[in-house]
Amino acid sequence: MYAVDVGGMRSVAPTYNPVPSPPVDTAVTDAVVATVQAGTRFGPEPVGAMAYQIGEKLADPDLTQAQKDEYVAQLVDLTHSPGWSVLDNGKTVPELVTAALEQVGTGDGTQESADLRDQVSAAVGRGVEAGRIDVDDLYGLVDPAVNPYSDGGRQLLSDVTDGRMLNQVAGRLLDDAKAAGYDVNDYQDGPALLVAAGDVANMAAGHGIPASANAVVREIGRVEADGPVAGDMTLIDAMRTFTATGPYSSLVAPDRNGFDVLAGLINAANPNAPGIQTTTDSMFATLVRTGQSGSENGNGLGELGTYFNTNISRLNESGWRYDSAEDARENLVQDFVSKVMLDADYPLKDQSVAAIGTEMDRLAGQLQDPALSDDQRSAAATGLGELVGSVKGGANDFFDASKESKDAKIDAIRFFSDKLTGFVSSKAGPLGSLIDAGVDAGWNAGSAALDEGIQKDVRDALGSFYDQSNQLRVAIGDMNDATLINAYDQRYVEHVPDE
Repeated sequence: MYAVDVGGMRSVAPTYNPVPSPPVDTAVTDAVVATVQAGTRFGPEPVGAMAYQIGEKLADPDLTQAQKDEYVAQLVDLTHSPGWSVLDNGKTVPELVTAALEQVGTGDGTQESADLRDQVSAAVGRGVEAGRIDVDDLYGLVDPAVNPYSDGGRQLLSDVTDGRMLNQVAGRLLDDAKAAGYDVNDYQDGPALLVAAGDVANMAAGHGIPASANAVVREIGRVEADGPVAGDMTLIDAMRTFTATGPYSSLVAPDRNGFDVLAGLINAANPNAPGIQTTTDSMFATLVRTGQSGSENGNGLGELGTYFNTNISRLNESGWRYDSAEDARENLVQDFVSKVMLDADYPLKDQSVAAIGTEMDRLAGQLQDPALSDDQRSAAATGLGELVGSVKGGANDFFDASKESKDAKIDAIRFFSDKLTGFVSSKAGPLGSLIDAGVDAGWNAGSAALDEGIQKDVRDALGSFYDQSNQLRVAIGDMNDATLINAYDQRYVEHVPDE
């Protein structure tokens, strides 16, 4: 960290002693002075004027990349440089510089602004790597005393690869959130500060340091266990709601909203650390059932998919509910298929198809394994009924709830069904042999009548997977073990009650 003097622009003498600074580069100093002056003059948009100057300086062909990096580093220094008096426009230089960098980090939705944001982020990353920018500098970009809605500032940390430094910043933000509290009737910034802490904690975990992600998850679990933070609003509800950007932009920086940050935390935290997995399971259930997609690029949905694919065996367990379930029949596989997997923005369809198919194969192998106990084989049959029924029930729920056109909904289900059928059919293991053994013309004739439990449109869209799952059911019945077919049906019919 270096203290920066921008050419006698202080209206009073500084009240601190600056640390030794690098040799003065007049071209860099002039660029910093011009940027600050743009915001200190009277005008309708001093912050916008400064942000514009940042873009101009980084596009200046007369400045080398090293000079541009130093220019960005000096601006970052100014976000927490003490001793500035209040200017005639009612702001201090640190406030104005922080706001300008926040606006750059958020952008305005254009490619030009995205390119500028990437330039500044890259410069910050190089500054950290070179030792030019330290923890205090990074915290200056997101300090809630100046920048409580720091989505843009956090975006500018996205190229920082020092996990320990990011972990320290996240820890400071977590302390800030705890100090603010979460009662949104009293102070709405508390949940937003916890989002900020979680966001930086996700970055730290991405570079090998999950400590702060664990701490944020534990804080969420602690507060959620105490009940709503205001009225019937839970902390997770508040974190999703109160993450709007600050006064200098109408947008939220990509992937920095509460939904995406919360979804990232469930994978960033270490599931083997004490007190983590119970909370991340509950967070996953709540986020799946919100029906919210987060960023347009599906980043949050992808994080949910990663958690689902990793934990499907546990999430499919009979009775796995959590309080956010709307229907006693639903489990998380059913809700995930309905609300996430069939969403057009969901980016991990192939991976989730593979996870479901692999779990079906695992359970099929267990129920056919004579070395296992009757209870273990029965549990596997129950799990298989749960899984197959949940997939079909989830498709039905999607058809009922989606606002897409009928044809679009059928196409989405059919696309998913074809992929899942193909994956299951390609398995040469226990599941493939079980389905092959279950082909029975008598069953097909008996299932031709339409039942009210599955709408005809949905059944037709499920196509070969619908037929395949019926074959699976017959194959279990042909094993002449009433315990297994009853165990399968026990959960299967809860999702598809009139099969």
